[in-house]
Amino acid sequence: MIRSISLLTILVAVFSVFSCLNPKDKEKKLDSASSAFVIMSYHDNGNGTVTAPDGLLWMKCAYGQVWDPAWNACTGTGGGTTFGARSVKYCEVEGLCTNAVTLLADSGPAFDACNTITVGGLTGWRLPTKYELGNIGQGMDRPTMLWIFPQTPDDKEFWSSSQDESDANLARAMSFAGLSFGQEYGRQKTDVKYVKCVR
Repeated sequence: MIRSISLLTILVAVFSVFSCLNPKDKEKKLDSASSAFVIMSYHDNGNGTVTAPDGLLWMKCAYGQVWDPAWNACTGTGGGTTFGARSVKYCEVEGLCTNAVTLLADSGPAFDACNTITVGGLTGWRLPTKYELGNIGQGMDRPTMLWIFPQTPDDKEFWSSSQDESDANLARAMSFAGLSFGQEYGRQKTDVKYVKCVR
């Protein structure tokens, strides 16, 4: 009798713990077949760039990281999970750095980070729009992303070139962290975020 009461108590306790878990607190995960399909739909060009299914060319590494051809990985100085990635502001002054018609970045540190870089022998890089960055965020999970874009830091979001449509002091940024992977946020233009460039 005591043994059955103890077992019942344990089962009730375990059920209570699991029923309190919020499914929104779970990390987005693709099944292995979906993950393999996504990985195969991106083409690694072997020069620090990756071609996406939509034809866009992405830097394999975040701004500030260096592509290591021997390991096909992103390296750099820095500790923790940054792997050398540099954080930059969208703009030094809120309300500026954006074209008034397109609402896309036309100056500022994040814009300059992409506009002045050479990767894979290529110039003409730019800051991606929120839609372009969203294609990465919506199409995969963090483990899958790391196969395509290794050492992508996850302690801050990544800037898009898109200003928030309702507040000129904000620009759109996307998270590539586990629990918030693929979520888009409006962030103060003077905040520091990572940059992933496209062309």
